[in-house]
Amino acid sequence: MIMAQNAFYPEDVLIEKMESGEYGWLDYVNHFSAEWQDELAEYSGVSKASVSKWETAATYPDITLLPRLAAFFDISIDELMGYEPQMDREDIRKLYRKLTRDFAEKPFEEVMKDCRDIAGKYCSCAPLLFQIGSLFVNHC
Repeated sequence: MIMAQNAFYPEDVLIEKMESGEYGWLDYVNHFSAEWQDELAEYSGVSKASVSKWETAATYPDITLLPRLAAFFDISIDELMGYEPQMDREDIRKLYRKLTRDFAEKPFEEVMKDCRDIAGKYCSCAPLLFQIGSLFVNHC
């Protein structure tokens, strides 16, 4: 996660940066509040030092705190973790073309591993899984 480094952007720009993955949820909060660490620490029942370590990725919150952290920021746990269970149609097309090229240029087992990893990450994205299945049929 890249921290905002005291760069101040309008809120809509920050939201775009979060959606693109350039900034994480802590960047967004850090951008607007110098006191948020105290508030989050108190809300979560941890020390301010713990929150500071989360911010710098020196440590990570205990998994049992994720629901509370998501509630604090008024976002889902998926958003908190940066997880997107679905790919849009254009991203699927791009990935399909890339994997097709990979099957032609790279070792078969390496591309199969990449396909398995992608399918695992987006296991609930039926259109993507269908396209990966099509690749298997065409290249196995």
